[in-house]
Amino acid sequence: HPGAAGFRTSHLEALRARRIIELSGRAAPSITEFSDVALVDAISRDLDAARAFVAAQLGDLARDDTKERGERAALLAVLDAQGSLTTAARTLGIHKNTVLQRVRRAEERRGRPATIKVAELHAALLVCDVLGASVLPES
Repeated sequence: HPGAAGFRTSHLEALRARRIIELSGRAAPSITEFSDVALVDAISRDLDAARAFVAAQLGDLARDDTKERGERAALLAVLDAQGSLTTAARTLGIHKNTVLQRVRRAEERRGRPATIKVAELHAALLVCDVLGASVLPES
């Protein structure tokens, strides 16, 4: 950000991005732009509230197990692709029918269709994708 005030804003954003990377437990990529993690940062400022939000939106899909991770990834890819199974399949490197099966199982675990509270669902999936086990109950 430009100017003296911008320097402070940039510094604070860098600290907040670092917090997200540290919470994720993953090795930091060479560059993380704050804009890429800003939503996750906002939702996870209160980590207990973020966990409650994720649990409320995802239901049984909020488990840190292999099947649930795959189902969340498929559902997130479909939402990112604005509903396109083909685009989601290409992104994930799997067949379109596999994406459809995972989305259906994800909806069953969630207890409601992906078309209900789409924005909240997308946000919860994004938080899980970035922060992983930090916002999921232990298995």
